[in-house]
Amino acid sequence: MALCGLVPGVLCAFLSNLVLSISTHSTLLFSVCHISTAIIAALVFICEDSSIINDDKAKRFHGKKPHGYSIESFLWAGLFSAIINGFLGNAIADLVFSVKPERPSANVVFQGIYVAFHNLTFANNFGGFVENVVDKMISALLSLLFYKVGKVR
Repeated sequence: MALCGLVPGVLCAFLSNLVLSISTHSTLLFSVCHISTAIIAALVFICEDSSIINDDKAKRFHGKKPHGYSIESFLWAGLFSAIINGFLGNAIADLVFSVKPERPSANVVFQGIYVAFHNLTFANNFGGFVENVVDKMISALLSLLFYKVGKVR
């Protein structure tokens, strides 16, 4: 939704977290993570927009059309979001769940890291960070796919 702008992105982030907090055992506090993702993605696309505008001016001079958003924009938005979400999500998980994963499916990753390092806080924080990186990179690639398909039509 960040492609549509900052306000639709933030609204979508809050509403999706509201649904998650009602339908799962998540908490509304994680809205901070979703909203930060929307803000970061919107900022990345705003920067890309300014780059596209500058490229467009140069390409019009040379007779070429602008290229639209690049895969790099989607991946940067995903990476920045993963880092911020890793820190914010881990802080919220530490505060609300007392360093216990909030979802049973996260237990495997969490337990594997704990067995390797024997540190509960590190296992929670590192597991959350790895989960965020994977989640955001998959999300970035899917968003790029939908953007490219939608742009063709």
